[in-house]
Amino acid sequence: MSLNLISNSRNSLDIFREKDVCSTCNTGSVSNSCDKCGDGVCGHTHCHWSFPYKNNTNYILCVGCFNRIEKKLINYDHLLIYNFLKKHTIIQRRVSI
Repeated sequence: MSLNLISNSRNSLDIFREKDVCSTCNTGSVSNSCDKCGDGVCGHTHCHWSFPYKNNTNYILCVGCFNRIEKKLINYDHLLIYNFLKKHTIIQRRVSI
């Protein structure tokens, strides 16, 4: 019974000895964490995006979260063209009716 307890405690100590590495590049040591998902990111500029936030702090996003957010954003130029076409097709329908 005591042998089993010793092996379990050794495993838990090994977990704490491992260094945290960046979730994006898997090489750099963690200096910050992503404010959206909580993954650790290193200080390299290609691993995270930082934005000014409240009270002179930075909001940090890992590259994965940034890419997911960027896919959801709409290009403003495309939105202008869409609204222009929508407006003029409604006008043309009214005129032709």
